[in-house]
Amino acid sequence: MARDFYRRADRAALTIYLSVEPTIRTVISSLPENEIDVPARVWEFLCQKYDSASLKSGRNDIINRFHTSKMKPGTSVAEYISSLLAIRQELAGAEEAISDTTVVCHLLRTVPESFAITVGVLKNKPSEEQTVDAVTAALIEEETSLARRNDQVGSNLNIAGTTRPVLAARNSARQATGLRWLWQSEAVRKS
Repeated sequence: MARDFYRRADRAALTIYLSVEPTIRTVISSLPENEIDVPARVWEFLCQKYDSASLKSGRNDIINRFHTSKMKPGTSVAEYISSLLAIRQELAGAEEAISDTTVVCHLLRTVPESFAITVGVLKNKPSEEQTVDAVTAALIEEETSLARRNDQVGSNLNIAGTTRPVLAARNSARQATGLRWLWQSEAVRKS
């Protein structure tokens, strides 16, 4: 009976050891000899060392990473939302878990300007309709619509909304056209 227990314990410790990266194996090897063969001790040691959600400072880092994340140019809405939900999952079950409302607010605050109309519509919906799934679906639908318009128009619209240079160029052209019109109308009045 005891022999079977030790055989299974050795096998479990070996499984843990072989399933981690070589740099972590070095850390495991630094455990005292009487603890290295006890899988529960190895597992607890690894949790204390690497499971940031189990430490207060680690949880704060995860929360900070969530709140400072922004959609980068070239990233799709689905990828961005997936990364936010992955960060949220790291705190699942913890005291500081990130709520649906926090995810929705962060999404609506951090998507690019090209989603402004959709964000405005979503913000004006009743709070019970502002679910993560509903907001995700609306933003992905808008992204698809923007991409379709981009294909039809052939503009420089990027998925992540790097349209500011294009919009700035259009606004400059409109202003220049407006100034030309103003100069022409003054010239007509003077003559």
